[in-house]
Amino acid sequence: MLNQVDHYFHSKPNRISGAGRTLIRVGGFLFVMGIVGKALAVFLSAFQPLVQQPKATKTLTELYPTLPLWWVPETAFGFIGSGLLVVAGFCLVIYGQRTDRLFKLR
Repeated sequence: MLNQVDHYFHSKPNRISGAGRTLIRVGGFLFVMGIVGKALAVFLSAFQPLVQQPKATKTLTELYPTLPLWWVPETAFGFIGSGLLVVAGFCLVIYGQRTDRLFKLR
């Protein structure tokens, strides 16, 4: 099974680079959405004392309980995970370019 996956990606090294670019985009999108969500939560929490609610909200899931926001990173672990996706994407792009260069030499 893994042999077929290995053959699929190594038959055209551009697929490896494409997978890397996809990981870079997904990780970057998650990182940006996490920053926007964190800024939005801080901005909306600043107005909570004006409404006289007993507890200031801290997370996006408390601000928007009906929206599925499980994929937005809110903690350091989430941001580290999205950063690791970006780093893995860069590694795949470099590996794909080197493999493509190697196959062109043959």
